[in-house]
Amino acid sequence: MLRDYSLLIDRKPYHGVKVVGAEFDIRHCLTSHFTGVGSLLNPDQIPFRQIAERALCEPSIPISKDLLDNLSVHLAAALLRVTSGNVYPDQQASLRPFVTDRELDIADRLMRAVEQAVGLPIPRGEVSYLALNLAGKRILGGKESGDALTEQAHLVVDAMMGVLDETYGFELYQDETLAGALTQHTAALMVRLRFGMTLSNPVKDQIKRSHPLAFVMASQASSLLGREIGAEVDEDEVAYIALWLELALQRRRPPHPRRRVLVACASGLGTARLMEFAFRDRFPELIESITSMEAHRVTAEDLEDVDIAFSTVPMDVPADTRLHLISDFLAPEDEPRIRQALLRRPSVDVAQYFRPELFIGHLQAASRHDAIQQLALACHHTFDLPDVFEQSILRREELSSTDFGNLVAMPHAEVAMSSETFVCVGVLEEPIQWHRHRVQAVFLVSVSSLEGEDLRRFYGSLTRLLMNPEHVNYLIENRDFEALIVRLQQIAQDLEVD
Repeated sequence: MLRDYSLLIDRKPYHGVKVVGAEFDIRHCLTSHFTGVGSLLNPDQIPFRQIAERALCEPSIPISKDLLDNLSVHLAAALLRVTSGNVYPDQQASLRPFVTDRELDIADRLMRAVEQAVGLPIPRGEVSYLALNLAGKRILGGKESGDALTEQAHLVVDAMMGVLDETYGFELYQDETLAGALTQHTAALMVRLRFGMTLSNPVKDQIKRSHPLAFVMASQASSLLGREIGAEVDEDEVAYIALWLELALQRRRPPHPRRRVLVACASGLGTARLMEFAFRDRFPELIESITSMEAHRVTAEDLEDVDIAFSTVPMDVPADTRLHLISDFLAPEDEPRIRQALLRRPSVDVAQYFRPELFIGHLQAASRHDAIQQLALACHHTFDLPDVFEQSILRREELSSTDFGNLVAMPHAEVAMSSETFVCVGVLEEPIQWHRHRVQAVFLVSVSSLEGEDLRRFYGSLTRLLMNPEHVNYLIENRDFEALIVRLQQIAQDLEVD
């Protein structure tokens, strides 16, 4: 646990042990593991929360429960360390690139309030400590416009959006809401990376499961940020970036299409008509047209003119028409299922982009350069590709690495270079260190240079496969093209792609 905060344990025979490290790292460790003001940080039970609330009572300073709780922990840790003779150095001059005047002013106000409450002088360096924590956790919201850190964050976010747009083609670069939110988030993240401050994410695993495409995109974008700062961006932080990207993807999601619906009932035309009226009444925004019929009179021609059919009995329907069974009278428990069926977008069959000749089940490679070279050569044998295809993939890797955990990497060229979208797969004999993670399954992706490809649905389905440990482990264990296709078809059948 201490190693995570760059701390060591010093042992001396007959004297015991003590923690050794920078004062900031010691406090960071304490405050991270004692999120409430417990007896360890606050043995005298000083009401730090009330002190902070009174000090921040001005209308211009936002006050929330999380803000007060966070400040209480840091105030308690600061006083505990000061009273034990461990003072934080005064670094206000060197912190200027990372903290704002407002953060320093508020930190000073809080420390003076604690000083008055406990009747002890608080060294000036404690203001630096508290201001740094305010800057690293965005407690006060955004930075003042025009400060150097915000400008640097803005440039980094521009580069991140450029990389994502080149790779995925979602035109996120035009999303000013995303750019503003990511700039504010990145400014605080750069402070955390610079000073080794970790920010745990309790819903990281849920984000990875629920929004795999956004997580993969965030992982690639954050690798560029990490190289800019010279520090690794861990998965907790990547997941926070993924949330902003997911919100942007949701904003760009096209409206749900209205469906042409057939309602068939086995108990007669009158019941079918009642069903039709119920559908029109409860789902008007999702229905373009609706036809009601007796189930035994439905023909193949009737089904050709609809997108989705609801019936009280099984029927034979064309492959491109979805059939859903419902009860004779539209029961309340039917409504959620019907709405979900009307909202569902058919998932793209990502398996169509894979070929047996582009599957190498036993790839011998000692480095990512070697793996990419072999996979690119296989692609050249199958498709008419530019000579610079491999070099473009390697340049793209240097800009932002494409490994994102789960033993998977997804390299790709800087721009679209093929007339059709395809995926070349290599399963390494042994895992290799890619950039940030070890990799054993490499999915080299080339997207079509022609317009009309539904890249959102393609990447959505593919990343569902790549982010699922069960699917990836199954592929590594079997090393079989048909086994991969079976998994892809399962995703196509079971997955709703938003």
